[in-house]
Amino acid sequence: MINKFFLDISLLCKRLILLGLRRFFSSIFNIEIKKIKPPYENTEPLTLSYNFPLIGARISLEKKYGIIGYFYMIDGMNGYLHPFICALKMYHRTGNVSKVIEVLEDYSNNVSIKTANDSIGVNLKSLQAPTNAEDVFFPWIPFNKDALMKGNLAENLIHGYYSYETIATPPLSNKKIDVETKRLIDVYKSIKKNGYDIKKSIEADLLIRGDEYRWVIIHGHHRAAALEAIGEFDKIIVKIRNTIRIDEVKYWPEVQSGVFTIEEAMKAFCNVFDTIPPESNKKWLDRFKQE
Repeated sequence: MINKFFLDISLLCKRLILLGLRRFFSSIFNIEIKKIKPPYENTEPLTLSYNFPLIGARISLEKKYGIIGYFYMIDGMNGYLHPFICALKMYHRTGNVSKVIEVLEDYSNNVSIKTANDSIGVNLKSLQAPTNAEDVFFPWIPFNKDALMKGNLAENLIHGYYSYETIATPPLSNKKIDVETKRLIDVYKSIKKNGYDIKKSIEADLLIRGDEYRWVIIHGHHRAAALEAIGEFDKIIVKIRNTIRIDEVKYWPEVQSGVFTIEEAMKAFCNVFDTIPPESNKKWLDRFKQE
């Protein structure tokens, strides 16, 4: 256990050093200009992969087409039910940190995500037994559990919490709720005071079905929740990570690997695109229907 602790700390230090070097050389030599395009205010999202094929293009997207937490529209429909948005809207109205904690505790007590079906709403026939939620992700993304777990650890260590625990698999420990509360409040206050820094822009995948699109947050859930709670933004500058077309389903990495069938992959896509939360969220959602 001790050796593992020092190994994880070493990996985190290496990651932070590399990030620091990247930012240093970017500022000196302006390297980032070659990699990440500046914002494209008037870019049509459906044409993005044809006009700007480089991964990392930043474009301005309407908030109403954004999806947070995989199954919640940021603006309208069921967006206010996402725990981050719900918590920060309460904070925005009251300025009371305890309200944020209450919402996260409530969510933790009413949602339990243990299996892949709990997480993405799909029973995978290729898997012999119910798979842990941490063992599978969306079929259009190459799954790397080791990288995922290290990312979870790095986020927690920044706040002094040595754990691989993630908000994506409630119920949550009290310590994790404290960490997420601090992260949400810090991001909210920063954006409220300084505005939205596009150099730290939200990262998303662009999902395309026919002539419709959605952008699904991969990194930046706290920032998106803060922007929605503050309520001063109709559009958000988003860094596009991948462009995913449903009619290319047979080429998706986890379909090619055999983890998903084509039918299962399409169901996972449509669950996200149409914001259909899995049964694991039902108890949480039903509470709002009763209010």
